[in-house]
Amino acid sequence: MIPPLPFYQKRLDRFSEELTKTSHLVERYSVIRIFVFIAGLILLYFSTTFSLNIALVYFICFATVFGSIVYHHSNLHKLKKNLTILKDINKNEIAAINGEFGHFNKGEEFINNANHYADDLDIFGTGSLFQYLDRTTTISGKEKLAHWLANQELNTAQILLKQEAVKELAEKPEWRQNLQLIGKNTDEKKQDVLDILKWLKEEPLIKNRKFKYFIILVNLITFTLLTLSILDIIPSVIFIFHIIITPFLIIGPFVKRINLIHAQLGKKTDLFLKYSTIIKLIEGESFTSNYLFNLKKNSAFIDNNASRIIKNLSKISSAFNQRLNMIAGLLLNIFLLWDLIQTMRLETWKKRHKEQLVKWFDVIAEFDALSSLACFAFNNPAYQLPKISEQKFLIQAEEMGHPLIHQKNRINNSIAISGQQQFVIITGANMAGKSTFLRTLGVNMILASTGAPVCAQAFEWSPIQIFTSIRTKDSLYKNESYFFAELKQLKVLIDQLQSGKRLFIILDEILKGTNSKDKQTGSMHLIEQLIRLKASGIIATHDLALGDLVKTYPNNISNMRFEVEFNND
Repeated sequence: MIPPLPFYQKRLDRFSEELTKTSHLVERYSVIRIFVFIAGLILLYFSTTFSLNIALVYFICFATVFGSIVYHHSNLHKLKKNLTILKDINKNEIAAINGEFGHFNKGEEFINNANHYADDLDIFGTGSLFQYLDRTTTISGKEKLAHWLANQELNTAQILLKQEAVKELAEKPEWRQNLQLIGKNTDEKKQDVLDILKWLKEEPLIKNRKFKYFIILVNLITFTLLTLSILDIIPSVIFIFHIIITPFLIIGPFVKRINLIHAQLGKKTDLFLKYSTIIKLIEGESFTSNYLFNLKKNSAFIDNNASRIIKNLSKISSAFNQRLNMIAGLLLNIFLLWDLIQTMRLETWKKRHKEQLVKWFDVIAEFDALSSLACFAFNNPAYQLPKISEQKFLIQAEEMGHPLIHQKNRINNSIAISGQQQFVIITGANMAGKSTFLRTLGVNMILASTGAPVCAQAFEWSPIQIFTSIRTKDSLYKNESYFFAELKQLKVLIDQLQSGKRLFIILDEILKGTNSKDKQTGSMHLIEQLIRLKASGIIATHDLALGDLVKTYPNNISNMRFEVEFNND
């Protein structure tokens, strides 16, 4: 695989140089455009002093030249925007590799207090795993990535398929940057997607298929009356009366729904074009991993029809937007019943493709989210894809570190827990790194469940749901004390185990909210109960007495101790 830093630096240098050149061209074209326009008007004025024919020929030449300049100027602006985006992508990746990832999305909208491990392991929010991983450029992709992080995948076959997909996409950095480029070109809001999905579920505006023939007939009558009026065969007042009354009578009953549909779709032209271009990018790439190949195959991308179909929806949306131009909208509705025609075109499109569109949205989300994991894999070539154990329960990690801590400051540790009813109790002083190690193990288990590599020299585990209690919070709103909040959390744990659920438990300082004696007694009873319930896990504590449980349960408990060492103090 290509080394990440040289790759990003080379592209950053290239796009920076091209951006400088393009910016100069944009400025030059701006001057040329103004000069040609002013000179053209002056020459056009003088050409009219010779003859109208010369003026007409000159005007056509001028319009052609000026139009060409405007066209090229517009393309240069687009190129400048693309180069700026590509430059920023590579600049941000270099910063991320150096431990600076605060410029990425925090995922604060996904914070859910009901998900204990997401809060305990800093999955979302400032400095979170999501912020470190997220390179998505679609709302659905962002939600997909968040879902994977907040809901562990425990199906072995699915994890292996995702590993294969992440590995393949990691080897396509240029393709992934093109995906980001397309996505970043058009802003997207959650409401945009909700509007589209809502429209797909709504009943059609006009259910009678023959209504379109009525519209065609009315338009034929309109142009017939216009022709007869121009030829003075009928009084002009008949035509004027027709174009004032008829459109009002026909469109009037539907105007409320038409306005609603336009509010949902009319301003989504660029968004549909974005989706179309993303799908075209997917259509044009070959994938060998089963997961990606089947995503593409099962979504009818192979025939290259999906991008064309969504692009057609973008064109209809663009045509529908003509109603926003007061003069054009008025004339189009008078002569063509434009709003009804475009609404019916949208309804026809929806009838044919609504089920496909939902599927295509999901495929785009999958590629978008997988590309984030692939970027993580590419940026960290030393990380390893986890091996899935065939044992009933196993976690074995060598030189495992926290991926959010830069390697210069990271302290790696190894751990092995094999079989049910196995607990590791970690003791040590404050700032010894006990809590960090708990989070390190938890975060790497979450990464492993997504199909991403983990921060370790080797990692083998049995996919299992984790349960954490590291950062218990009290609640003034619910009138809950810190101690009561922790008891509630532990009750949830016991209830889940008693229901037969397999859990790997990560606890930091059990019963933090009570006095030392009660804490020690309660902690011991809890650990004994967890062993009886056939759970496994890791527990950090300051209480050295908990380590003595190894004497009572030598086959179930092992101890680890973290020490603090000060150098150059």
